[in-house]
Amino acid sequence: MEFKLVNWTEAMSVDGGPIDETHQKLISLINRLHLVVNRGADCDSLSNILCELADYAGAGFLIEEKFMNLCRYRERDQHITEHWAFIDRLTIMIADFERGVEVGNDLLMFLIRWMASHVKSRDYSFGAYLKTSKHAHLEPISLLKTAAA
Repeated sequence: MEFKLVNWTEAMSVDGGPIDETHQKLISLINRLHLVVNRGADCDSLSNILCELADYAGAGFLIEEKFMNLCRYRERDQHITEHWAFIDRLTIMIADFERGVEVGNDLLMFLIRWMASHVKSRDYSFGAYLKTSKHAHLEPISLLKTAAA
């Protein structure tokens, strides 16, 4: 059995649906990155993780932002500003990696800080808002279908 740096628990749940799925993906990426860094980061594995993180940021943030728009979340702009800061930092790390700079440890620390400062703070606050908003009776996937329409 391999050691996991971060383990998903139900206490981490934001919406019981798509947002949680993106957070579970992030946790999986953090754990994979931790293994890669501890074994001596090989370029292919690190490259794959960076690509998957870019996908996580694009798709995961879009899901959250659709929910925020639909629910008229008051802290939306500040929340989205943090998403853009994540994307900016990730873009820099990808560029550094492509220039041959070792980014594994910095990336791991960045993701752990992101979990603590954004996911466990901003996203949990948004989850609490979702549960008390007028949309609380809808399933998360119904909200997404409504937002896409």
